[in-house]
Amino acid sequence: MKRKHGFVTEDELRQRAEKKLSARRELTQHLLSYVLVNLFLWIIFFATWRGFPWPLFVTAGWGIGLVSHLADYYFKHGRGAERREAAIDREVSRQRRLAQERGELLDDDDYDEDYEEARALDLSRGDAGQLRLRDDGELVDESEYLREQTPADLGEPRSKAIASNCFSPQRRRGHGG
Repeated sequence: MKRKHGFVTEDELRQRAEKKLSARRELTQHLLSYVLVNLFLWIIFFATWRGFPWPLFVTAGWGIGLVSHLADYYFKHGRGAERREAAIDREVSRQRRLAQERGELLDDDDYDEDYEEARALDLSRGDAGQLRLRDDGELVDESEYLREQTPADLGEPRSKAIASNCFSPQRRRGHGG
């Protein structure tokens, strides 16, 4: 739950902690049930001591699932997650440094202004519509952009544009030139 400037709320921290503790409890329950059930099955086998050691199938099959669960916990909540985050942070720092050296890094203030302009346009429309970038670099609503374009700008053949205009519903009803 990383934020742009690294801030998180108390609720988000609590949710993270609850998720990690829940995962740890599930893993502990899985491990405990694995040990108890397999212990019971092996006791039955040794008490009867007949034939092939059939609990081996349960122990091996369930063991694969348990190892998978352990690996999942390790990479999501354990040291594997910490190492992954550290590696990501190192790579982000390296990419930021390279972008600064090449002069490609976008200033946070510029990003905020562009984002707020696009967000204000979406909010004024009442929904999250498509935005287009005009030739002058301004973000505009797609419908406004399309109203400004001629058929040639849109890549539509002139004959098709004329035909669609001639057979529009307004023209058939006698409205329009």
